[in-house]
Amino acid sequence: MTEFQQLRFQTSDGAGLNLLSAGSGKPLVMIPGWSQTAMMYKHQLQGLGNACRVIALDPRGHGDSENVTWGYTIQRLAKDLHELLAELELEEVTLLGHSMGNSVIWAYLQLFGTERLEKLIIVDEPTMLTINPAWTEQQRLEKGAMFTSEKLWQACNDLAGPDGVKTTDEFIRNLMSPMIEEAEQEWVIQENLKMPRTAAAELLYNHSSQDWTETIKRIKLPTLIFAGRASKSPWQGQKWIHQQIPDSRFCLFEEEEGGHHFMFLENPIHFNQTVRSFLA
Repeated sequence: MTEFQQLRFQTSDGAGLNLLSAGSGKPLVMIPGWSQTAMMYKHQLQGLGNACRVIALDPRGHGDSENVTWGYTIQRLAKDLHELLAELELEEVTLLGHSMGNSVIWAYLQLFGTERLEKLIIVDEPTMLTINPAWTEQQRLEKGAMFTSEKLWQACNDLAGPDGVKTTDEFIRNLMSPMIEEAEQEWVIQENLKMPRTAAAELLYNHSSQDWTETIKRIKLPTLIFAGRASKSPWQGQKWIHQQIPDSRFCLFEEEEGGHHFMFLENPIHFNQTVRSFLA
């Protein structure tokens, strides 16, 4: 089992960030999903550290990073990432994002282009989370959208209100496979609750209100895309992303393979083998 170390980094606007690092070689930098933590990647830190330098980031307010009261936008998280890569002097980076972590990657591409980057790994993230009522069902599936505007506002208000913990519990469990043991599900929920619920609500709204269609169409970097057949995020949305990026690779986890939103937790052996092959 690869050991990993905990490091700290301060952004230009004064937010202290936590990151976990293991192994050596070309860097694989992993960004977790909304409200989640670097420790979500515990199996990748332990399983890929002999193939590359694995770095998992707690974005501001997440995990063991500082709970600041400012900067909860996707674009600010992308700037934090840019500053981190520069501080660590990382080059030829593979960025891996799960869920919202991909929005951070796409914002990075908008703001900084492919600076310091070599490859991308996209794990189960829609192009746009909020449904346009004018879309056909096929368009909704291609976008991967999950929220109506009313449901998005309701979710954010519930998160920021007195039932924020209960709302988080229901939200996260709805994304997880029933095959994941109860203790593991509870651990994931507790990791999410490290982020203040008001900040989580602010970030969820910002995250869910952005459409990355044109950014995705311009990606030219080698890209690996993961989807789950049984994920709440329609797998057709990941397939659409694959079709937009030249020479990208598409990996669909079937339900019996752990093909839900957290496939890297549920079936880390298959996930890590696929990543290892792509990096090679």
